[in-house]
Amino acid sequence: MVPAYELERARQTGRWMRDAHKDRNSVPLYAMGEDGLALRKAWLAGYDERDEQIRRKRG
Repeated sequence: MVPAYELERARQTGRWMRDAHKDRNSVPLYAMGEDGLALRKAWLAGYDERDEQIRRKRG
């Protein structure tokens, strides 16, 4: 089980990577198994969340 603070950290990292204009496919491979999957999903969620905010601002 991944601690909540690690999931939030992965989510924030995804937001920052979007701000840095990195590709969505640059998601880090944190670890194998369920824990790694949860961290990758959190990273992608943060990336997508920030991407949506940017797209809304552009109008």
